[in-house]
Amino acid sequence: MMKRILVSAIIAAASINAYAESNVTLYGVIDQAVAVTKHKHEAAKVRIDDGIYAGSHFGIKGTEDLGNGNSVGFILEQGFYADSGDAAFEGKAFSRESLLQAKGKWGEVAFGRAGGLSSDCGTYTILHGSALWTSYYTDGNVAGVFVTSDRMDNMAIYKSPEFANTTVT
Repeated sequence: MMKRILVSAIIAAASINAYAESNVTLYGVIDQAVAVTKHKHEAAKVRIDDGIYAGSHFGIKGTEDLGNGNSVGFILEQGFYADSGDAAFEGKAFSRESLLQAKGKWGEVAFGRAGGLSSDCGTYTILHGSALWTSYYTDGNVAGVFVTSDRMDNMAIYKSPEFANTTVT
């Protein structure tokens, strides 16, 4: 009788593990470059510039499959300065993105800190780059208008499933 219960428990545990699939990823970017600035009638200035495109950051993201096409997940992403190691936003943990997500056939919902729709600063943005970019962040570049827009706290986001090659966020 005890062997039968033990075998049943092992089979039940194996079926639970086969049903639920977790996925956790650790990722990061170190974003630095040599920047040269030359103004008319002035000598060129050469410097190491931090955060040229996406900013140095590391993150942890994960998902848990709930079955039937549903899942829950999280994103925790922290910005930092690669030359000093200082946090990009003093006093704010996971300053870039900090979201709790739920996904299914009905779409996606997310709650937390994220980039605005047109910010190019996160998972749910709809602007991805600009045709007006001419170089890295140099004086007179309009990229700052499009890239360094706000991230906001306490957001509630809904993204619809795709229909006719269109999604609504």
